[in-house]
Amino acid sequence: MAKSTFLFIFLLITGIVCISTAQAATTVTASNSSVNYTENDDMYIDPGLTISSTETYTSAKVQIGDGYVSGQDYLRYSTTGSITGSFSTATGILTLSGSGNAAAYQAAFRNVRYENTNENPNTADRNITFVLGGNTLYFEDTGHYYEYVSYTSDWTAAKANADTKTMEGLQGYLATITSEAENNFLMEKIQADAWIGASDNAVEGEWRWVTGPEGTEDGGNGRQFYQGDGYTGSAIPGEYNKWNGPALSYGGHEPNDSGANEDAGQMYSSNYGTWNDLPHTGTSLSGYLLEYGGMSGDATPQLSTTVTLHVNAVNDAPTTPGAFTNPTTSQIKQGGQSLTVGWGASTDPAEGDAVKYDLWFFNGTWAQIGNLLGTNSMSYTLPEDNTENAMFRVYANDTMDNSSARDVTFTIDSIAPDYSWIEKVLNASTGETITVEINVTDVVGVDWCNITVDGQEYEMNSNSGNYSYNISIPASDSGTLVSSMTYNCSFGDLFGHVNSTENVLLNVSILPIANFSVNQSRGISPLNVNFTDNSSGLVENWLWDFGDGSNSTDQNITHTFTSGNYTVNLTVINANGTSSTLYNIRCADEPEYTRSPSSSEVTSAYGEEQNFTIQSTLYSSFEWFIDGSAANGTGVTLFNNTNDSEQLSYCMINSSQYINQNDFFLGTYNVSVQASNESIGRTDTHYWLWTVTNSSSDGGDIEILVNVTPNITINGSEKYLVFNTTNNNDTDDNGLLCSITGASFNTSNNTDGIEIKVEVLNVSSINQSSIDFSASSIYQYLDISFNNETLVNNDSHSRNIEFRVMNEKDGGTLIVSTVYLRHWANPSWQAYTPELTGNDGIYSYFIVRNVSGFSPYAVTCDYQYSSSSSSGSDGLPYYLKKLLFWSDEEVVEAQSGIEIIEDADSTPVSEEVVDPLSDQDSENLDTSYVSTSDKGNNLLQITGIILLAGLLLFVFWKKRKSEDE
Repeated sequence: MAKSTFLFIFLLITGIVCISTAQAATTVTASNSSVNYTENDDMYIDPGLTISSTETYTSAKVQIGDGYVSGQDYLRYSTTGSITGSFSTATGILTLSGSGNAAAYQAAFRNVRYENTNENPNTADRNITFVLGGNTLYFEDTGHYYEYVSYTSDWTAAKANADTKTMEGLQGYLATITSEAENNFLMEKIQADAWIGASDNAVEGEWRWVTGPEGTEDGGNGRQFYQGDGYTGSAIPGEYNKWNGPALSYGGHEPNDSGANEDAGQMYSSNYGTWNDLPHTGTSLSGYLLEYGGMSGDATPQLSTTVTLHVNAVNDAPTTPGAFTNPTTSQIKQGGQSLTVGWGASTDPAEGDAVKYDLWFFNGTWAQIGNLLGTNSMSYTLPEDNTENAMFRVYANDTMDNSSARDVTFTIDSIAPDYSWIEKVLNASTGETITVEINVTDVVGVDWCNITVDGQEYEMNSNSGNYSYNISIPASDSGTLVSSMTYNCSFGDLFGHVNSTENVLLNVSILPIANFSVNQSRGISPLNVNFTDNSSGLVENWLWDFGDGSNSTDQNITHTFTSGNYTVNLTVINANGTSSTLYNIRCADEPEYTRSPSSSEVTSAYGEEQNFTIQSTLYSSFEWFIDGSAANGTGVTLFNNTNDSEQLSYCMINSSQYINQNDFFLGTYNVSVQASNESIGRTDTHYWLWTVTNSSSDGGDIEILVNVTPNITINGSEKYLVFNTTNNNDTDDNGLLCSITGASFNTSNNTDGIEIKVEVLNVSSINQSSIDFSASSIYQYLDISFNNETLVNNDSHSRNIEFRVMNEKDGGTLIVSTVYLRHWANPSWQAYTPELTGNDGIYSYFIVRNVSGFSPYAVTCDYQYSSSSSSGSDGLPYYLKKLLFWSDEEVVEAQSGIEIIEDADSTPVSEEVVDPLSDQDSENLDTSYVSTSDKGNNLLQITGIILLAGLLLFVFWKKRKSEDE
């Protein structure tokens, strides 16, 4: 018994579930499978269509399938509830959009109408399908639903995305196209290039449908429909394809497996809907064709229904007669006038029937004056009466008693115009504008209406039979004072009848007008303002209110204002009235500005942000400029205003974003800000000269920047370039001038536009972990670069660098033999032993020949301090004693790890060397370095010893003489 009860309950629950499931299935059902449409109708296609569903929908489509004629067929729709519609004449599809349940979309489907706008319509049947499937279209031949999915991806991603799509229990997949009808349907309705479910990825040349029901065939390999390529391949018997190949004569050879990796199918929306092969991956289209239906386990919703519409043509009336040529619309005709009434001819193009005309006349009642006329004109004499809306009407008739008509309305008249005053103005004041208005009537119509004011005639403005004119009475300050004026109106009709009004006297009262001028209205507090009265109109009294609690009754006055914003009011008075005028006076204390950076010259490294800031003690307006143009564009961030509302403003510039040059080297920009204040009526401008350099260091580390072009000496194909980088104007944080005084090299290549850039960097910016020498020995840390590094470092030779070092620094005396030019050659530093080329008493000058390249350099040296740095008892400076007693062969012990690079290409004794220094420097320098022989060195030493010995004797003599005295 218990088992029976359990079985009964199970069956009952199963039945309820099945019934519920069946009830939930969507069904769209037409009330009639076909309907009749009569030409010129605007017909609801199926007012009885029903939808059974529990779903909520956001869109649907109604499509004209078979028989659609573009330019004739239209689906009309008026918004129903929240559902709107849009019809495409290109595809014949009406798209409905908006969220709604089954009842809402049922009402929308029932509200769809069909209309054919052609007078001789194509009478072929139209199949109109209602589809409740979102954006899908229904194709009756397959019973499937199709949709173009906007999804930019390659074929593999599109297939995966399609596999995730479901609709009312139907599984989605990339579309498979198995007939010409199906292909044409998709091409005409979808109109977009898209992926389809064709692939030969498994076996090259075996093109199969690998999606949808077809994709499950042949053991899951998919249905093969084509073998080979677009040159020698062929279709599988009984299978459809539309490759853009020779068989279709469209000029293609698809599939062609271009690049040996095209294994996915694409359908063109143009080119007759042909197919093309593309790679599975790496190539994207903007969408794919999605198909629903035919999959195992699919539900069976009835999401569409089709109504066949039969189009019936009718016998049309003749075309409407053309416009009347005599009389024309609104034309005025004289009563009793004879005229030939004429109109445009009518035709019967659909049936070709003969056309006859009936003519009627109306002047209060209708009367037929012409019957079955064979021509489109007739003579007629107008009655002698006055009718504003007289009419002729002509009927065009065919042999089937169908007719069309046209009217013309005109006027019959002979009576002169009449008038009545609407506004007759008798009194006014100076400066006032009065409006005179009159009503003028005439059966034939008023042709013109003028007004004469003090002897001058003007045309009046017309408005529905009323005529008006504005009379402007001269103001008291116009230079013309009047106490009265006279005017009258005159008018006439089209037949020359004229009438006029009486003369009207206008009495005018003279009013005062307040006006004054000032010598200044903006400035620094205290502000003295001279007020000069310029009022007019027989002024008797003046009253000044200065807005600061003080006033005056003088006609002209001077008043002093302190910092603030004031409204000055002048009121003038006479017997006829008063007048007031206002003027704004503003003044403020002298502004003080704080700017950052405080220096007017700023250097940044390319890629850094530089912030320029201005702060005023006054609330001001700020405008920023770069090289004279308003600061804006990529990389520029502004905080500014134009309404005197801020005391602080800044302009932050990201140099790499603003300049945006891949090969940027160096540039200088004028950054300025204009600070203006309404109260003082003045604009103050502040400038920064901003240098941006493509540097390996931060902009804050750059203490001196030298940028020059070379002097070039040409000898045949060889060029000798000399860069004079001597800078005696700027010093670094240690008070040192730029040590690099020149650079030179030889090349046979193009040197157009070549520039050098020497950056003196903060010594603290050097990478301490990379140096193999004492940090305290660094005289100066520099970066030498060119805007054509390839030319300088790779395509040149005889590269030389000249530099200078102070003889005395911080109380110490230079030890010449400790001077090195160190070059960063990643990953270590190279040390060059320079040649001493001269001494001007302040600097020792050196040269290093044949450097390996230009990049970061460090000048290092040691100074002798304490007792060694003083002159001693003999009165000689230490450096002179060193030059006197140390030979060139004397070697200072090298620091650990420093590589001393000897000049591998030392200049021969007899070779001439071009001096790269300026004329001024060359006059002070010893150029004996051109000879490197031991003999030359010994001679130099002997000469130096003789000179220094003489100097020593002179010092001893002076000292002895001093002691004797």
